[in-house]
Amino acid sequence: MAELTTTNGTQYIFTPAAIVAVSDRDQTCILGLTAGVIQIGEPVATFLQRIGNPANFVRFQQGGGKFLWVRATAVSLIRPPLPHEWVETARTMVFIGSVSQGVLEDPNAVRAAINAVAPNHLDRKSTRLNSSHLGI
Repeated sequence: MAELTTTNGTQYIFTPAAIVAVSDRDQTCILGLTAGVIQIGEPVATFLQRIGNPANFVRFQQGGGKFLWVRATAVSLIRPPLPHEWVETARTMVFIGSVSQGVLEDPNAVRAAINAVAPNHLDRKSTRLNSSHLGI
């Protein structure tokens, strides 16, 4: 188990595998532990190193010079953004559990980066929708 303290002083004790993404907005934002975003004062690189698994995350660029680190094995879907879905600069939507984030890289670059960390993760049949799923 690992622990963190939010910027408002709340302490969380958690399993590091629960973290699906981390971003470097005004403060470091943690996704995956709760339904919302958890903000901490620790830099992203320090946090990922401290919880012991920085190699499991892929870094993507977001607008405004900010970055998003995504746990490669948590990605369930990537696709181009739909009209009015995200900021105009996003070229790919990355779905991580129930969370979606827009990134500047194109879908092929996102797929390659994820598969470099988790080989064939986005190519496995279980992560793709095909004609057998139309009734779902």
